[in-house]
Amino acid sequence: MEDKPFIYFDKLKLWDVIIITIYLIFSIYAFFIYQRGSDEAVTIVVSTHVVISQIGSFMFLYKLLRNFTFYLIWFGFAILHALMYFLIVGHRQFEMESAKHYSILLNTIVLLLVFQAFRYFSLKTQKREFRVPVSRFEHDLPNDLKTSDTDAILVLTYLISAFLLLNFDDLF
Repeated sequence: MEDKPFIYFDKLKLWDVIIITIYLIFSIYAFFIYQRGSDEAVTIVVSTHVVISQIGSFMFLYKLLRNFTFYLIWFGFAILHALMYFLIVGHRQFEMESAKHYSILLNTIVLLLVFQAFRYFSLKTQKREFRVPVSRFEHDLPNDLKTSDTDAILVLTYLISAFLLLNFDDLF
């Protein structure tokens, strides 16, 4: 595996473009559900949208997110999430309780920045890229490379952070 700098821009592969396109289509669908759907449909779509974008991208797209070309596109989705939040909350007449469902759309930006912080920390402390361990916290999924205790701690920290952000309004 070649050593790459922390920030590098590679050309997107076909699979990358397919993932981006599928997520874009799902995001457009979700936006229409957010605006016009029943409260039950909105709750389901918000939960699915957030799990895919915030947890799924971290767990399964972390290698793609190292490429700043892909990362900036995903960060663009995070900005769209924030815009969706403000458009939806402004468009629909919400009580405070209903608006809390949508506030989780704001978390994507924070969690993408946390991911980059973990990458940087891993490069400085372990002298290698951060890996997401899956198999009994011993190997990563795409390459079956050995992971470290530091990787496992970072994954748990990310998941705890995501959970706390999901419940931020309830904590204070």
